[in-house]
Amino acid sequence: MAGSLFVLGDFDAHACSMIDNFPYDIDPAEAAVDDTPPGMIAAVKVGEVGEGGGAGCSDCGGDSMHVSLSVTPGADDSTPSGDIGYELEVVDGEFPFSMPEGPIEGTFILLFSEHDYRVFTATLEVRPVDRAGNVGPGTRVEIRNAVANCNMTLGSGGGSVWLAILALQWFARRRRRGGGLTRGIQRQERA
Repeated sequence: MAGSLFVLGDFDAHACSMIDNFPYDIDPAEAAVDDTPPGMIAAVKVGEVGEGGGAGCSDCGGDSMHVSLSVTPGADDSTPSGDIGYELEVVDGEFPFSMPEGPIEGTFILLFSEHDYRVFTATLEVRPVDRAGNVGPGTRVEIRNAVANCNMTLGSGGGSVWLAILALQWFARRRRRGGGLTRGIQRQERA
């Protein structure tokens, strides 16, 4: 059972590092000829809120948090979908993360917080931006963290899930042992 904790746990092999979101550049030549905004974003997937200074830094130190957004882009009339940028805005709730001030590039967005690991709920709006600076319709996503202090989830290799699995295994062994003794006693009483 202990071996399965290592196999099933989500252990990142890379070192702790901060990944910056790079600013998205607007092309003045495109802005002069394109006034059509990009289409709706196909999907936004929100990662689990993690502890530490970045992905792979889940040390339960409680001194900071990070969360990732993975965007599946929509289409635009002139900007290739892989080159579309994104604006982020908090539209509801408390979001204790540093937000980029302008559009950023890339479909993987990593946000950091210097606040202690805490419970929060927020709604973000993610809007596509093409090279001409046209802004498309927003997609809203809810980001929440319902766990305070150390986030011991199935993916982090610990927590109440593992305790429940160990307890069930212990009860199953006791039941098998007890069942065998009961059958032996019943046989002796019949004889």
